[in-house]
Amino acid sequence: MMFILAVLAALAITIAPGARAQTSGGSGRVDRITLQGDGKGPITPQLQASQIKQTLRILDNVDIRAIEVDVFIDVRNLLSRAVNGKADSDLLKVELTPDQTVNLDLLLQRSKVSGADSVTVSSMRAALTKATSSASPKKK
Repeated sequence: MMFILAVLAALAITIAPGARAQTSGGSGRVDRITLQGDGKGPITPQLQASQIKQTLRILDNVDIRAIEVDVFIDVRNLLSRAVNGKADSDLLKVELTPDQTVNLDLLLQRSKVSGADSVTVSSMRAALTKATSSASPKKK
């Protein structure tokens, strides 16, 4: 059952050429991030260091399959490097590839969180959505 849900979640996120990012879900709710554009340009959400640190703590509790280890480590290392030596109040721009953005979003969707952590997950996903929406394809 989990495998089917993971496949459905992976299929729900697509990278399509030539358009901008969009989200699904009514009333401003983010169900998934759909990346559209050239699929190469960086996504740079603006995040507080404390938010990234909380996200790292949440990611540590996500169950992953063996085939997802490299993806998980890539996302975790990227976020860890971003907050290394930073104060909690520091505002950071983290540069993610489109793949890293999708992978982080999928990991956050799969996390089981407490009510307090739900705010962190929601704000992180909103920041990813905002950064994805403002990213535009590079002109050739």
